[in-house]
Amino acid sequence: MKSISSILLICSLFFPQENSLHKAPKIFEGIITYEIITKSNIEGVSDERLSEITGTKLIKYVKGNKVLSKYYSSQNTLIEERLLLKDEGKNFSYSPKRDSIFWYYCSEDKNQTKIIDVKSEGHKKFLGFKCNITIFEIKFLSEPIDYTVEYVYYCSKKFPKNNEKNACTDVIDSTLNSMVIAWDVNGFPTCDRKFVPQKIERKKLDDSIFKLSKDLPLKKV
Repeated sequence: MKSISSILLICSLFFPQENSLHKAPKIFEGIITYEIITKSNIEGVSDERLSEITGTKLIKYVKGNKVLSKYYSSQNTLIEERLLLKDEGKNFSYSPKRDSIFWYYCSEDKNQTKIIDVKSEGHKKFLGFKCNITIFEIKFLSEPIDYTVEYVYYCSKKFPKNNEKNACTDVIDSTLNSMVIAWDVNGFPTCDRKFVPQKIERKKLDDSIFKLSKDLPLKKV
């Protein structure tokens, strides 16, 4: 007859160790592809026309505190690139229609915004991932009129935030407890937009990816 210790040893081979069961998910590194759904709020401008101007697809590359976002039209033409370097607290923007690269510090609130309300509203699934829904109501104190925008963020605990050396943390970022994998923006004078993930790829990315397509003069905005 086998001893109790032998039986326990054999059984343990068929079950994950406790440490594996409670192992924290890793910080996301990889590529997320989004469909952008745009609803025009401009009289005389169709949803389709505004979508072609602002983009119908977003490809986002994420590694540590570096995020490169590329916006494309339905014809796969590059519309804009945005490079966020959280450890430096800087945001860069390139468009093929400009002769310089715009940049600004994340800490600069040029829009003069004010958070009116924050609330949680259940869950929604994207690509099989259960996401918590957090809604921010934000007032933009801009000329000539003030307006209020609703930001809806969908975050999954499978994608923890990376807060190391993050100089871009604001009230919204500090409120959310995990990485945003989908979001809606409603109430801008120009349009409402939904960013719906179509593909999420975990993969190692080379640091050389995180640069803009063109080496142009920098212009602080």
